[in-house]
Amino acid sequence: MACTVRIHVQAPAFLYLVLRQIAYLDKQSVKHFPLGHPPRFAFAFDIDGVLLHVAKPIPGASETLQFLHDNNIPFILLTNGGGKHESERVADLSLKLGVPLTMANFVQSHTPFQELAAEGKTLRDGTILVTGAVPSKCREIAET
Repeated sequence: MACTVRIHVQAPAFLYLVLRQIAYLDKQSVKHFPLGHPPRFAFAFDIDGVLLHVAKPIPGASETLQFLHDNNIPFILLTNGGGKHESERVADLSLKLGVPLTMANFVQSHTPFQELAAEGKTLRDGTILVTGAVPSKCREIAET
């Protein structure tokens, strides 16, 4: 079954590749997905080297995320970095990329541990080794 992808001639290559993938996954023309009726797929992007290079957006990254946001296509941003609370990192990325982001769009290396620690008393009340360059910042992040 052939899929059609409608893009602007000047669309950056990054956006073009994402649109092609959407068309393939959805098996129809790229379209707007209304709130409450998300598509059957989502995107996950690594931040460093995929969306940003040396803290600056890679060409097409901002446009691609804006397209996904505007069309209610779910996406998350991933990084193995830490050192900042998720809310801090999301605010910074929103500013750099020029796209509205929330903590629901974002996963850092330590993010999954928040849920684990909240669910079980064994982790929450136990001893956990946290490492990092700035001890006070590590402690602050671990306690939130």
